[in-house]
Amino acid sequence: MTPDPAMTIDEIAAEWLARMVSGNASPEDRANLAAWLEADSRHKGAYMRAMALWQMLNGAAQNPAVAPPLPRGWAHQRFTRRWMIGGGAAIAASAAAVLLLRPYVLDEPQIFQTGRGEVREFTLADGSHIVLDSQSRVDVTMRRDARNVALVEGMGWFHVAKDKTRPFTVSANGARFVAVGTAFSVSREGGTKIVVSEGIVRMTAADHDRAIDLHRNETATIDPAGGLKLARLSDDAMSRQMAWREGSVGLDGETLREAAESFNRYNRMQIVVADQALADKRVVGWFSRNDPLGFSTAAATMLDAKVERQGETIRLTKK
Repeated sequence: MTPDPAMTIDEIAAEWLARMVSGNASPEDRANLAAWLEADSRHKGAYMRAMALWQMLNGAAQNPAVAPPLPRGWAHQRFTRRWMIGGGAAIAASAAAVLLLRPYVLDEPQIFQTGRGEVREFTLADGSHIVLDSQSRVDVTMRRDARNVALVEGMGWFHVAKDKTRPFTVSANGARFVAVGTAFSVSREGGTKIVVSEGIVRMTAADHDRAIDLHRNETATIDPAGGLKLARLSDDAMSRQMAWREGSVGLDGETLREAAESFNRYNRMQIVVADQALADKRVVGWFSRNDPLGFSTAAATMLDAKVERQGETIRLTKK
């Protein structure tokens, strides 16, 4: 971030804080903030005032879990009444600082998304983490009494910071998944699927009357017609389900069509399965998500098929 020379110190501090709590701060941003803070003692005071305002507006006095990150090397400060009166007066004089922070403390959603081939982690203001798969998007709304995430596209993995006063809810295709402190993934591909890797998640769906509690290594799939399937996974199967976070595609009996769709989400080079009977055959294995040709060659060997590459297209056909 490059501060505008026309901005006051308090306005610059507010903009820095907004960047830090947005979940989009890069290592370079954090290094630049540290340099800005060390450049002038007034900068540290302005940043602490901005933090105090952020905490007051976001209800941190009642909920200590809601707090912006301190720059590396800073100790947590005790905000005294005298400090708050003096610092608060300085902030009140800067309406621009409040406007800069509004998107991060009110009910306006933040949008996080990824492009083709991109898998990215985001840190939310409450300390929760989201990892988005390729071509995915979530809209996040942080409120004083709730944390709401709408999975608009693709797939995400959510590691939820514990806060019993603010349930963390992920919604997708009419289903809702509520957690307090846990880790799970939700996908919109071919219906809605949840895989719980830690803790407990309560699931409700539009076409089902009762809520269902899902525990570690359990999964639920709601197909496009509303059918519900529950299953418990082995540790090996769980590893395959989470392989996408490590740059891999783990297959454990998926059809060749489903496997091709997985690789096509990550790569410009697209796999086309020309024969219906071949597309319905099942494949197993662990593959690099960025190597569609390597996967296609291995699948052709397993299924006695033929591989043809034409530009950016890989065709799998029966021999």
